[in-house]
Amino acid sequence: MKEKLFNRRTLIIFLIILTIVLGIIVYFLIVRYNNNIKYEENFNYGDSLLSMQKSIDNDIKNYIDDKSYTFDKPLILENPYQFSPLTALIIFQTNSDVSYDIYVNDNRLTTIEKSKKHSIPIYGLVSGKTNKVRLVGSDNTSKEYEIKTPDYSSVIKIDKKPTFTDNHYYFLTSTNGYSHFAINTNGEIVWYLSLENSQDIEFLSNGHILVCSGGSSVAESFTGFYEIDFLGKVYKSYSLKNNYHHEVNELSNGNLLVAGERNDAKVSSSYIYIIDRETGEEIKSLDLYELFNNIDSDYATSLIGKDLIYNSLDYNEQTNELIISLRGLNSVMSINFETKEINWILGDIKDWSNNFSKYILKSSDNSRLPKGQHTAFIAKNGNLGLLNNDY
Repeated sequence: MKEKLFNRRTLIIFLIILTIVLGIIVYFLIVRYNNNIKYEENFNYGDSLLSMQKSIDNDIKNYIDDKSYTFDKPLILENPYQFSPLTALIIFQTNSDVSYDIYVNDNRLTTIEKSKKHSIPIYGLVSGKTNKVRLVGSDNTSKEYEIKTPDYSSVIKIDKKPTFTDNHYYFLTSTNGYSHFAINTNGEIVWYLSLENSQDIEFLSNGHILVCSGGSSVAESFTGFYEIDFLGKVYKSYSLKNNYHHEVNELSNGNLLVAGERNDAKVSSSYIYIIDRETGEEIKSLDLYELFNNIDSDYATSLIGKDLIYNSLDYNEQTNELIISLRGLNSVMSINFETKEINWILGDIKDWSNNFSKYILKSSDNSRLPKGQHTAFIAKNGNLGLLNNDY
């Protein structure tokens, strides 16, 4: 009898322990699963975007192959990739190879090469207006179409008409959460990117642009960027381990120089690195905190918790010279990116320690030193240019 009670008690204890263990396992599996879902959704957003736009591309290809769309009755796809609402595609076929001159509101934009199948990108449509788009063919045909666009005047307000005298478009961006846009010489909005972007817009040699993607736990820092065209088509999505802010530059070999932001950085806005254009892998880097620490550890320690706010990069690949605007230190610095040594500093020694005095450029007029500056660069004539905010 005692033996049966013992066995029953052992079985009950075993079942209780098994239930607890299984409960713990299930709990951690659920937590891990949920965490993975959140991570995957964040990590794969760019991939989802690419997948969605691949589907759009397949639809467009089918439209282009459809002979029912003609020059007189084309298919006009407004905002074809869903993120550039002041653009369109005009799709049709012709019996022979024809090239077309494109006019938007009587302004000639460009010429499209000869083809029988046409998918003609239309840019420069004015916001909140019925735009007149005219195609003039090399076969002496001409046709005008109307495209009415959304009105973004309540989102972007142009208080004063520009004084530009050319026919160029001027692209603007902001750090305050507004998206990228462009205006013409009349102060009209002619391009608008409805992706949630701010910070830098970088023009690439292949005609595409880079814009930021994804927020970060670090202020004014982003987890990646997209390579897109002006129609809003996304070609590549980069997810960055060390984030970026303010600026990313295309190098001559196509790789990207990034103003970075490490999540574990001791000093904000202190990381610079190059990533491989194809793989997104980091291949070269420079930590400004480590550079300063090697010169004066006490000074480097005094910067912890502060923000260097370096807000521009200019790089001479032939000389390996990096020109960096350090707004937080009211200084512009030149560094050899290969040796990681400071060439010179344009700034006031009071923002540095005496150990940096040998790098400080001598000035007979300290009132001309940078203050809260942006966009430092070496001009073609060899002079230093910058936007001096003087505050």
